[in-house]
Amino acid sequence: TSDTKRATFAPTICADGTSLLSMLIFKGQPGGRIETKEFRLFPPVCLLACQSKAWMDEKYMIRWVDKILSPHVATAPPGIVPLLALDSYRCHMTKSVVNRIQALGVEVEIIPDGCTGHCQPLDVGPNKPLKVKIAKEWEEWMFDEDILCGKAVPPT
Repeated sequence: TSDTKRATFAPTICADGTSLLSMLIFKGQPGGRIETKEFRLFPPVCLLACQSKAWMDEKYMIRWVDKILSPHVATAPPGIVPLLALDSYRCHMTKSVVNRIQALGVEVEIIPDGCTGHCQPLDVGPNKPLKVKIAKEWEEWMFDEDILCGKAVPPT
């Protein structure tokens, strides 16, 4: 949308229910104020990044592979071939990303368009209320920050 309040939240949950480190991508310039000043205030509970549109792109997908997927795959028992199911979002299917994942010994399956709801039920179930709650909290936080900075922002 044209909305300026954006973030991408990328949780990773294994078939056995194990939750891996999540990734949170904020709208902002890499190396800018959010990344250099704000991120150090956050507890290290997820991998943080800034991207100009808050999107998961090829660069951050590779970072996710290196920082989140790779350490988990290294703990897989011998003889186990991990399977990663990804939707058909463009950055998931780039050659560099798929090759990086396969180099870890992980099989990659791309979920066809229109099938996400069948293969990733969280996307059509609990994620909706979670996204609404996060958006509300984000708006309240941004409003509070503007008040603290002395900028008057009319409520919407």
